[in-house]
Amino acid sequence: MQQNEKILIVEDDPIFQDISAAVFSSYQLEIVSSGEEGVEIAQTFLPDLIVLDINLPEIDGYETCQQLRENSSTEQTPIIFISEYKGLEDRLKAYGVGGDDYFTKPINKQEVIVKVEKFLAFKKKQKEMSEQLNDSYSIVMDMQHTAAYLQTISRFLINMLYCHNMDDIASIFFKAVKGMNINCILRIQTDEQSIIQSTTGTITRLENEILDLSASLDRIYSFGNNRAIFTWKNATVLIRNLDDKIDILAILMDGMEVGIKAVTQQKNLLAMVEKVDQENVYVGKRITDLCREMGMHLQETFLSLGMTSSLSIEEEEQLSDGVIKYTGSIENELSILKDNNEKVAFLVNELNSLSSDDHSLASDPLEDDIDDGIEFF
Repeated sequence: MQQNEKILIVEDDPIFQDISAAVFSSYQLEIVSSGEEGVEIAQTFLPDLIVLDINLPEIDGYETCQQLRENSSTEQTPIIFISEYKGLEDRLKAYGVGGDDYFTKPINKQEVIVKVEKFLAFKKKQKEMSEQLNDSYSIVMDMQHTAAYLQTISRFLINMLYCHNMDDIASIFFKAVKGMNINCILRIQTDEQSIIQSTTGTITRLENEILDLSASLDRIYSFGNNRAIFTWKNATVLIRNLDDKIDILAILMDGMEVGIKAVTQQKNLLAMVEKVDQENVYVGKRITDLCREMGMHLQETFLSLGMTSSLSIEEEEQLSDGVIKYTGSIENELSILKDNNEKVAFLVNELNSLSSDDHSLASDPLEDDIDDGIEFF
């Protein structure tokens, strides 16, 4: 029964080639007659074990073994020397250049087979362990990437709550996607503002047309070669290299919508406070004017009724002072309203103030390769 393991035999003696072929007949064999051939074919045949003679034409077995050990594809492959040389010096030299075992001719077939099977079993186990190590390394790397992505998402969501305008939102978004090597275009569209930016600073006319027509697509629409478009209420992102980050992008889109809503609400609230403040100023001026007009009207009424003649100078001054006093009180109350409006505006801005830990992410300028201007071509 043919074994899956592959054995390369480097032997120039035709008789021993036939013997080797018979001894290792249950394996996949490749037999060559020189060291140069052995080194060359080993790179494509990728043997699980190499049987190597010492006395070879041109480069001998020692040099052949050394070259095999210097190549990454055969540096760990078991190499068994089989030679007519029987001395200790030959064994030491074979071991010194990287040989794993040494047999002298004529060989004991059973002994060689047992040794070969042990080497092949060891190499198989070594391969399995290497694969397990690679799998473990991949798992660790995946965990590190996941942890990094989670940190990026966490910082992104926190900072979305502290944005003051749409440019802040775009800046934080591009910092997040740049850290994950995502190449994309962002368009933010609200009733008051529209901005469009790209990680590369350029947008093709076709990409711009796709963004214009994206409202008719699903919220997440994958297409073509690793591309996708995410269409939320106020934000649209065209991804040029989606890879396996569809869930991460969806979270960023949700967070960006929250940020856009928060900025819009803050802007509307501040506008309302300013409007109320302006109305209070107007109402206060009108009340003050009305109080003065009332005072003048009272004096004119008293005069027309002939009542002023019965009032002493002191009583007239008291009447005038009363009108002035109440007019001043009304003005003071109106000033309290103005102070309250200023406090509300301050609190709104305070809610959108970054903590010291998160300040750098939102306040740092965009990287040089993210351009505020868009070049269409």
